[in-house]
Amino acid sequence: MNEQILCPCKSQTLFEFCCSPFLNAKQLPQTPEQLMRSRYTAYALQNFTYIQSTMTGSALSAFNLKQAQNWAATHRWVGLRILDTRVMDKEGYVTFIATYCSDKGKLGEIEEKSRFIKSGGRWVYVDGDVKPS
Repeated sequence: MNEQILCPCKSQTLFEFCCSPFLNAKQLPQTPEQLMRSRYTAYALQNFTYIQSTMTGSALSAFNLKQAQNWAATHRWVGLRILDTRVMDKEGYVTFIATYCSDKGKLGEIEEKSRFIKSGGRWVYVDGDVKPS
């Protein structure tokens, strides 16, 4: 039996029709928001291969797989709110708040304005401005 679950990105869409095609390399995200949502879902599911494949430049070179895995072992993503999206030709921005819970039950959140570019026909994450908490 195929279990129907809502996508972790909080789109209120079934996972199989939302982020799953991106994470399983069946489709490419067509907008910066789709890419951002799929990256959030990949973090929630600890799919770090997908995370790395959707980055470029300094974001990619600064990505620390071991650090991401260690953090994921003691935290889980529990919420995503998209505050704003802007797309101008081959550059886009998504401002969001991602909520997480530690293994001690403490809630935290990250607010970021992420920058994406369209390169080689696909959107990739370039960098982001994180609002201090």
